Amino acid sequence: MAAAASCGPTRGRRITHRAEDPEATHAQPARGPPACDPYTATGGVVAGVKRRRAAPRTTTPSAGSSVKSLCPHGRRHDRCKECGGANICEHGRQRYSCKECGGAGICAHGRQRSRCKECGGVGTCGHGRVRSHCKECGGSTICEHGRERRRCRECGGSTICEHGRERRRCRECGGVGICEHGRVRSSCKECGGSAFCVHGRRRACCKECGGASICEHGRVRRCCKECGGSAICEHGRARHRCRGGGGTGLCVHGRRRYRCKEGGGGRGSGGGAPPRPRAGRRRGPPPQ
Repeated sequence: MAAAASCGPTRGRRITHRAEDPEATHAQPARGPPACDPYTATGGVVAGVKRRRAAPRTTTPSAGSSVKSLCPHGRRHDRCKECGGANICEHGRQRYSCKECGGAGICAHGRQRSRCKECGGVGTCGHGRVRSHCKECGGSTICEHGRERRRCRECGGSTICEHGRERRRCRECGGVGICEHGRVRSSCKECGGSAFCVHGRRRACCKECGGASICEHGRVRRCCKECGGSAICEHGRARHRCRGGGGTGLCVHGRRRYRCKEGGGGRGSGGGAPPRPRAGRRRGPPPQ
């Protein structure tokens, strides 16, 4: 016990070794630097000696643990298409979000459950929009300019290329949204773009398909006066043809831009559409 105590601080104290048995003094070994072990043989701790702390335990993920390891492509193994993850279905999508597989994330209306208005999805706000994309709610994806952050040029959005266009629709960057015909893939009829219905019209403007742009009166919603369409001005005319509203379809002379010769209109200047034949006016050579 005396040997263990000698390794501690001895400032201001005088340590004396007393031996009750006179023969014990001769039996002691030669003095030397004592072993500084804060713990004695009996397991007690010596006062004034800093306690030795054990090294932190390191846990390795076992076979049944919830720790997900990453594959060589930097993704989770179960979500990587190239590695054939267990969560990837036969259609190449996340099984949870696949409509054809009946994923749990798809509601009865065929939409993503968290973004479905009718199901009251948690991702939908009180204005009927996706919460993160709602300006009034201050959505997290809306920048200070009132646009979606990833599509804002001033904020340097991630989808904006060096040419100032949306990267997937930029021809010079070889965007994935550009088809082999040089058009936007979704708007190309030859490629079977998703914007066209089975009738060969724009899906949103097709009455038979019940397009989203068709109002209850059977017109294009933005051009419907009764619905207050955005293309109708306060005077009840088409906005681009209204003189009072400074319509873009009118030239500086107050005429239709494409009909004005002085303004470089298409008709009469060799460009644009030819003039319509008037009723009762015969065109072509006279009959023989």
